[in-house]
Amino acid sequence: TCAFDDDMNIVGADGSTAKKISKPQSEKLFEEYLSLGDNCYRAVHNVTATTAKMYGVKSTVNQETGEVDKVYYPYYDANKNLVGVKVRIIDGKKFYWLQGSKNKECLVFGSQLINRRQLFIVVEGEKDALALSQLVQDIKKDYLVVSIRDGASNSEGSVDPSIGVSASLLTE
Repeated sequence: TCAFDDDMNIVGADGSTAKKISKPQSEKLFEEYLSLGDNCYRAVHNVTATTAKMYGVKSTVNQETGEVDKVYYPYYDANKNLVGVKVRIIDGKKFYWLQGSKNKECLVFGSQLINRRQLFIVVEGEKDALALSQLVQDIKKDYLVVSIRDGASNSEGSVDPSIGVSASLLTE
């Protein structure tokens, strides 16, 4: 086993120290997302900043155009730990991951909002989840909406039955 000392050195079971690190590895992996801070919850994809904040969706704005240019979709594990961030570049609809693209714990966008034994709606993508969630809030209903990571074609096994919830998959 290993541990960290007060100076962030890795200390082995035998007392030997290894390389010094400045931040925990998970923090480094998500630095782009975490550095955005709490002022980056914006109205995006026709949903309010409140809905974006509920899901942890942050965005950046192009300084020249004033338009949103990147959207960050966080993914959490069953213990509500950040395990991946999917980034959408608006121009050209390109995606990349800040960790998590192959992480089997990054299956359901919005999973940090799920309570055990709660009925929720599963849709095909992050934008769909945000849009339907906004609609549900607008009509004063209390349904949770989540989405699968890679679209309906990759939906098999996306909802882990061990979390003890019921789900419905809605596709176009």
